[in-house]
Amino acid sequence: MLLDARDTWLERTQIQSLRSSPCFSILADECQDIFTQEELSICCRWIVDGYPEEHFVDILHVKDVDAASITQALTTFIEVNNLDYRRLVGQGYDGAATFSGCTNGVQRRIRTQSAHVVYIHCACHRLQLASIQAAEPITVINKMFGTMTSLWKLFYYSPKKAEALKVVQSVLNLPELKVVKPSSTRWLSHERCLSAIRKDLPALIITLQQL
Repeated sequence: MLLDARDTWLERTQIQSLRSSPCFSILADECQDIFTQEELSICCRWIVDGYPEEHFVDILHVKDVDAASITQALTTFIEVNNLDYRRLVGQGYDGAATFSGCTNGVQRRIRTQSAHVVYIHCACHRLQLASIQAAEPITVINKMFGTMTSLWKLFYYSPKKAEALKVVQSVLNLPELKVVKPSSTRWLSHERCLSAIRKDLPALIITLQQL
């Protein structure tokens, strides 16, 4: 029911607006859900009242994460929603070969449908990679990243320890936040991890002392 309501809302608002735009771009990325199934998240950028806007438009299950499967999912999205390939002007993904490959990557396969479509390596992804590489020679930052990863592993791989943290969070009336996995390729993952640690620092310290 919830998914049906989502589809109805998207169709009545976002998709209709997208169809009426003189041009649009696609942004996509894949990830695993909590059931370890591969999902492709799709956002689009189009013109609304003379200004560009970006909106989430769909999330699709993909059987595999190779270029052919992802391209098939994107083309299905375009065709099912009656979007005009001639209005597709840009595509943005991360820099992995699956997406960026100039011979068999997703961006190349999409360009067989619309040769004029420009591929842009996601700016957020590039900034994340540049930031990680710039931080490599700085010992204190590397130690911080290591500590963040160790904290995540400690509670992620031990339900008993994670439950102990929840108990302390409840006693201290702190939000039940989880330590987010820091990733070198997921932008904002370090910020989210550090933010969770800062907000729950008293609970983390007490829990670690009790382990």
